[in-house]
Amino acid sequence: MRRDVIRNKIAEIEESLELIRDNLPDSFDEFQKLGIIKDGIYKRIEYSIENLMDIFYIINSDPGSWNTR
Repeated sequence: MRRDVIRNKIAEIEESLELIRDNLPDSFDEFQKLGIIKDGIYKRIEYSIENLMDIFYIINSDPGSWNTR
C-alpha cells in the first residue's frame, strides 16, 4: 500500500513538472509578466515539494520495510 501511495505521488510530481515545463517562458522578464499563470507555476512547485516531503516521511516512518533483499 505504501508503495502505491509513493507511486501516485511520483506520478503527481511528474505531472506537475510537465505542466511547469510546458508553461515556463524562455526569460525571467516574460515569467514576471505571466500574472495568474505564474501563480499556478508557483503552486505546482509547492505541491511537488509537498509530495516529495510526503514520500520522504513515508520512507522514514518505516525504514525496515523498504529492504528489497
